[in-house]
Amino acid sequence: MHFEVELEVSELDSLNALEFLWGHFDQLSKSKIKDAMNKGAVFLERKGEKSCLRKAQTDLKIGDKVEVYYDQEYLNRKPLPAELLTDQLQYSVWMKPAGMPIEGELFGDHLSLLRIADQTFESERDAYLMYELADDSKGILLLVHHRRAAAAFTELQENQGFSFKYRVEVSGCIEGSNELDINDEDYALKGRCELVKYVEHTDSTILDVYLSQGDAKDICCYFLEIGHPVLGDEYISGNTDRDRMQVDLVELDFECPISGDPMHYRAY
Repeated sequence: MHFEVELEVSELDSLNALEFLWGHFDQLSKSKIKDAMNKGAVFLERKGEKSCLRKAQTDLKIGDKVEVYYDQEYLNRKPLPAELLTDQLQYSVWMKPAGMPIEGELFGDHLSLLRIADQTFESERDAYLMYELADDSKGILLLVHHRRAAAAFTELQENQGFSFKYRVEVSGCIEGSNELDINDEDYALKGRCELVKYVEHTDSTILDVYLSQGDAKDICCYFLEIGHPVLGDEYISGNTDRDRMQVDLVELDFECPISGDPMHYRAY
């Protein structure tokens, strides 16, 4: 079953969220409605502000708008296992598996890393992303859980205080290592590439890319520009030689802006 519906609460409706939804979708059991709410497929808009409607016993008001994005097949999917590498209270570091989205979508957020993190901690926390990682990439992800800490990490990032190591596989043969210091209008990279090995039977090269500036998207732009597209990068180069993009974030280093301690995380 798949549908998208926007409803407005009227005087004739129950003002209990679960009863309101069940009154409009009697083809769904209350347990299925609760499941959809808990998994982030129902939204409440009130006075122009939209939020996820998870609690079945939420009190509605006349004039509220409720949006439902229901896809039973999607709701039945199980999240991939993410590993919590460290919980420093003001921030946490995770190992995201390939195929796990960072954020949810309209039809639910139960598969996303942000939702998994929210359910892992005993108390509710904010979560600020410091950098992006493609859904089909695996690697280390930093979540910051406090506004002041987020400001400190943002300043660290602006001062190129993060060191990222990506493992990348590209088409063709690339020999040796080279420095990267590119500030193009489409992308920016600062760091270096180091050859890991050339794979003859697939005519591809595996490299380690160390960056203080730039991300996976910039890496894909750079290698496409020099004629060696990243394998599996359908977004930028249209390469389909792999079932997923071969850019994984395998190491993260930074000096903690809160404690001043050097931090190092590895994905393998």
